[in-house]
Amino acid sequence: MFGLPSDTPRFGVARLTDGTGAYYLADMATELGPFAARGGEAHPDGPGRWVGRAASGLGLCGSVDREVLGRVLSGCSPTSGRSLVVRPGPVRGYDLTVSAPKSVSLLFALGASPVAAEVLGAHEEAVGEAIGYVERRALAVRRGSGEDRHLLPTGGLTGARFTHGVSRALDPHLHSHVVVANLGHGTDGRWSALDGRGLFAHARAAGALYEAQLRYRLSERLGVEWVVRDGQHRVDGIDPVVLGGFALRGAEIRAHLAERSFSSRRAGRVAWAATRDQKDPALDATGVKGRWAERAAALGLDPGGLSAILDRPLDPLVGIDEHRFAASLLTNGQPEVSRRNVVRAWSGALGRGAPAEEIERCVDRLLPSETGVGVAEPGHAPAAVVPSAAALRLLGARPTSGHQLGHWQEAAAGIARYSTRWGHDAAADLGRECGGAELAGLPARRLADRLALSRSVQEVRRRLGRDPGREPDRLARHRSRD
Repeated sequence: MFGLPSDTPRFGVARLTDGTGAYYLADMATELGPFAARGGEAHPDGPGRWVGRAASGLGLCGSVDREVLGRVLSGCSPTSGRSLVVRPGPVRGYDLTVSAPKSVSLLFALGASPVAAEVLGAHEEAVGEAIGYVERRALAVRRGSGEDRHLLPTGGLTGARFTHGVSRALDPHLHSHVVVANLGHGTDGRWSALDGRGLFAHARAAGALYEAQLRYRLSERLGVEWVVRDGQHRVDGIDPVVLGGFALRGAEIRAHLAERSFSSRRAGRVAWAATRDQKDPALDATGVKGRWAERAAALGLDPGGLSAILDRPLDPLVGIDEHRFAASLLTNGQPEVSRRNVVRAWSGALGRGAPAEEIERCVDRLLPSETGVGVAEPGHAPAAVVPSAAALRLLGARPTSGHQLGHWQEAAAGIARYSTRWGHDAAADLGRECGGAELAGLPARRLADRLALSRSVQEVRRRLGRDPGREPDRLARHRSRD
């Protein structure tokens, strides 16, 4: 959000004290995002759209009206103006800023109209999935006090979404602001202010979910491949020099920090605000896109080079990146992980992403019966979601679909039971070739368990479409003993 490339959050959260929404409703709020891929014509629906289940419940749909937005940001009914919140505080709402990776913004800015339209559609779809996650998992209202204080889920958010296509330095920067009123309808039927802690706590999970959905859609529709650089997924084929040449806003912030020898996240926010110039009111989509094309050509990226990034033959992926998943959970040194940590880690371990719905289905298989919302999610030991070495050796990485993950987990549970019954050393030997004499020396019950587990592993690998190769040992020659 603040132009720091080594740790650029895809989902930023900021408190709003301005109850008018004037910045978002200004004419420039449309910028390039909603219209550049539509032949240069203005978006027919205006500068913003109402989003969220609570907005629908209040009768809000379509384009955003300035007066109505001001009412809901003041905690009032959009129709009658009656106050819905008894004691509204200074925080009128929250700005959820969802930003595409720079490489995706370049595809949007430099691609032909059909490509730009696909990128914009993928971004808007992924933003919708991230906001849906926030509604289900992050939003909550507080009830009670002291030891009786508890959190309740809400009926969704009341928000207005505005899509932008440029940074203040006129770099390609596809992002959306979702202005969420500090207004929650609890499951007890009462309106009150939101418990904003949940928005901040779930921001990284929502951002990772957004990126995974975005990667999935762009891989499916445009045939792009992805690489990980500096811990972030980028479109493969775009030279880092080109990315740097379109990061003038980030360069301004880094220069401001370097002059003052600051490096903290808070200093980054201060630098972002200090270098924040007013946008050019005479911004013209055609003129800016022409400047982008000239800059790209000077950096060595011509239309032919951009075309080579698209429509690549993509090999099927076997499963998630287990190393990346475990590292995301374990490097922080926390004794427990919550569901939101797992959502973030699983999303980041998907090389080409996956549908957001499928990601949550997988996470629900890893942590069933999760009921807490906001900051009330229970904690779990990392071992509850990080597979054993034996399971990974015999089954391979976990699949990316919830249905196939269920099969994988059944076999992994069998491996765990074998390890518990016969010891970890016995489990470690499961993948080792065993001769007939060695197998013959095993106790009958252990041999039977080993035979049954071998068949189970092979069946699961077959269901997952993986080449089983040779069986974990030469049990097939001794099945007559079973």
